[in-house]
Amino acid sequence: MPFGSTNFINKSQERLHKIKKEKLNNKSELLLEYTKKKKLNSYSNLHPDSLIGRMIYQAKVISQIITFIWVHGDKGDECYEVANALKEYFTEGNEKKLATLMKANLDDTTPEGKLLLQVFPDIKACDPYYVFPIFALEEVDEDFIAFSIKTNIFSGWIEDVDANNPSTLSAVFAYPPRPQYSDVTVTKAELEDWLKDRDPCNIKSSNIYIPTCTS
Repeated sequence: MPFGSTNFINKSQERLHKIKKEKLNNKSELLLEYTKKKKLNSYSNLHPDSLIGRMIYQAKVISQIITFIWVHGDKGDECYEVANALKEYFTEGNEKKLATLMKANLDDTTPEGKLLLQVFPDIKACDPYYVFPIFALEEVDEDFIAFSIKTNIFSGWIEDVDANNPSTLSAVFAYPPRPQYSDVTVTKAELEDWLKDRDPCNIKSSNIYIPTCTS
């Protein structure tokens, strides 16, 4: 076959086109894989070493504690006593008691530690996303952070304190009354799903009626 023949040129072009297509497909697959990994790691890379990551997962833990209270807070529920006991920590004006829950560990023998273990029975001490105590002992005991409860909001926040407050930061927790179960607010199934959610990419519920604790 002559080097310059039409068939040779056409076959060469087809081969080059095929090679380019394969390279593009490979690049697309690599890009897709990278995007998936990037999404997966976008939050996991923040924890536990970064301040923002730590705050994000603290907020998720607190949101799931509140969700536990909502799910099991009706009389007759098998975990009603645990939920009712936890509810006492989220009462406006009872922030000192809330602080004892925030500095409790899953493996201690305090009342707070035992309550947290009921909420997170599957969490191991080495879990990188669920770190207990929720706030370090020195953060709580040395009044580095002040806690407050608001019952008329669904999204909490962390902010600077005013000049008269000896603490450095203020953590405002949202603890509104649980909405009546319905498809337009929140269903019990949605609450249960969020309570069991251990996906590190899900840092808050997709339902706006489930309280979040940072914004």
